[in-house]
Amino acid sequence: MFFLSSIFSQNMLSLEYFGGDSLRVNLVNDEPVAGFQLYIEGIEITGVQGGAVAEAGFSFSENGSIVIGFSMTGATIPVGEDHMMTLLFDSDALTDAQLPCFKSGTDSGNADLPYCALSNALGVGLDVELGSCADGCFDNLACNNLTIDSCEYRITYYQDADDDGNGNPDVAEDLCEPSDGWVINSDDDDDTCSGTVSEIDNSCCVSTDFDECGVCDGDSSSCAGCDGIANSGTDFDDCGECNGDGLSCAGCDGISNSGIVEDACGNCGGDCIADNNGIIVCSEIDNTPENLVIANCLGVCGGSTCMGCTDSIAENYNSDATIDDGSCEYSNSATESTISEIIYNCGDDMGESLTCDGEYDLSSESAAECPFYGNQVTTTGTIVDYFDITPFGGPYSFTIVDVNGNQIDFVVWPESSQYQDGFDITAIGLNVLTQEPFGEYDVEITGELGAYCDDDQLLDINSEWQLTVEYESNITIITDLSFEGDRPYSMSITSIYPNPFNPSINIEYSVASVGHVILQIIALDGKHIDTITNSIQTQGSYNVQWTPTNVSSGMYLLQLRANNLIQNKKIIYLK
Repeated sequence: MFFLSSIFSQNMLSLEYFGGDSLRVNLVNDEPVAGFQLYIEGIEITGVQGGAVAEAGFSFSENGSIVIGFSMTGATIPVGEDHMMTLLFDSDALTDAQLPCFKSGTDSGNADLPYCALSNALGVGLDVELGSCADGCFDNLACNNLTIDSCEYRITYYQDADDDGNGNPDVAEDLCEPSDGWVINSDDDDDTCSGTVSEIDNSCCVSTDFDECGVCDGDSSSCAGCDGIANSGTDFDDCGECNGDGLSCAGCDGISNSGIVEDACGNCGGDCIADNNGIIVCSEIDNTPENLVIANCLGVCGGSTCMGCTDSIAENYNSDATIDDGSCEYSNSATESTISEIIYNCGDDMGESLTCDGEYDLSSESAAECPFYGNQVTTTGTIVDYFDITPFGGPYSFTIVDVNGNQIDFVVWPESSQYQDGFDITAIGLNVLTQEPFGEYDVEITGELGAYCDDDQLLDINSEWQLTVEYESNITIITDLSFEGDRPYSMSITSIYPNPFNPSINIEYSVASVGHVILQIIALDGKHIDTITNSIQTQGSYNVQWTPTNVSSGMYLLQLRANNLIQNKKIIYLK
């Protein structure tokens, strides 16, 4: 499927066992891995969890001793040394004390493809070295099955009823541990008990005084559980807790005593750390300054950048980018004015030198450099966000997305504003545009290309071109997808309140279908602030609360990612 040929590289797979019914697979790779097939002899694989493959969102298929994994989105396991994944296996299917091992060689029945293989993003097979078998005991007949030690088996013991150190050859039992009244030799032809024989272990007790465990003159400790009660059946878990569930000492991979912890980015077994300024960085070697690399905006160490050109009609469109960095480049072939053409001809930093003298001002020299600046521009798009800034002296702010994927802000100033003529959009028929859920109205707007001055006398263009709409006749609803009754679920942030907020904000969102959902907080410069949700979720509505910790006041983006869709909403945190 994805193993086409082999190129030289140095990659290594190894197995590590901590006991129980799971087996850890480790990977050292010098090239990103986009797919794999592993054949583990000696076990029947029942599931895959954790590790770098889970962080990359790989899909899996298990069949007997074989597991195949690959990404449906083009994600890869980055270069490095990491916990690749944890394999779960059927402990009841173990036979013949066979140790789990990578199967070497090629499969003659499958085009001579290797049993164990890695591939890159082009489907090219990578050269890989297979480690040795896992150490431990994998035999249901062993006394210490599913432990990290070599297998130990039952020994035949013979009853010593007369306690003379010699056993009865006619009364034998296979035991894992020595037991009172039983010996390993069978040299006694006359082994007669002069007292009473125990009903539990057939031992002889001259005093006829058996404890609750059936031990002659015993103290009931030989069959006591970890709680000290005879025959209670309680035992210590892998963490040393009496009758525990083994979770108190489990790592983030869910395995007891694995020692695997989350890094500063929230990645299980990752190597992200946070420096003194709170910037998330990565270090693969000793966390020394020369090895530190800034993580991407999702907090993934070594991940590809999240910033780039997000306009699909641009010549340098980056399909992997989730945050536009203003680098889009366009040709001069357009015959009519579009937002994309405006950005191409004027640049996306126009207006930064405009002055703010306490009033709306487009009279600077930089405005004259853009032939469209201050002109009336007509465009259409879908309302995707709304933010009321009027309580802070600002406008009603909307965001639309046009057919080319361009994100454009347009603002309506209230009539009372000292900066710009306008109207109260919440008091007229267009007030439906301010109400959630968004994504239901396509509008055509006409406005002046420009920006406005905020309370700190700074020009607010927020890295997006902004149109100022002065008259309600300049906004026309051309498509209305709203309807009465129950709404089908869609991927959407449906409600955020209060906003601005302190100390916490309530977030309601919906998921259209089962999939991997990420809800996170991102700074306006693209820096990852916090991850609220990162899990597989089914169709439905969800309600979460976010309380910032060590976060400065300011405006942030609330980002919802699900099933290859992304929605951003602005929130303001006030201390």
